[in-house]
Amino acid sequence: MTLPSFDISPIQLAPIRAAERRATKILSILDPDQDCPTFEADHHILRFHDVEQREVGSNWVEPPTQEHVASIISFARTLNPDDRVLVHCAMGVSRSPAAVLIMVATLTRSPHAAVGELARIIPCGSYVPNRLMIRLADGQLQMGGALVRHIPHCHRLAPDPNDIW
Repeated sequence: MTLPSFDISPIQLAPIRAAERRATKILSILDPDQDCPTFEADHHILRFHDVEQREVGSNWVEPPTQEHVASIISFARTLNPDDRVLVHCAMGVSRSPAAVLIMVATLTRSPHAAVGELARIIPCGSYVPNRLMIRLADGQLQMGGALVRHIPHCHRLAPDPNDIW
């Protein structure tokens, strides 16, 4: 299967990268109160925080939900091999890589292909896909845990996110 061309960007570089790559489709994943750049391409916006669980006692945190992930899967199903897709979030290291994994897994039904495509886009160890997004997608795509099991292959050189904070 021929995949669309995927690229990942932090929000600051997204307009420049979209223009350079002549993106035909943009997926913006932003915090609920974050401003979004404007783009000429077909633009899909999702809003949720980059967290992997709801913070205890916190009403302001909006984690990714089943609906957010279903929207990414639906977006992936609109893609064709000629599309040039830019995915961006705040930093381009968690939500965007997770979204690309989800989209490639949707199109190929292969976690291995999803990890391979992500490695082609950004160097291993430069990202830590949002695990909650991946868990939700694994269930929706009925992958039986295969996508979740491939997460360690995505960031085997990356630091444990629990060690960062």
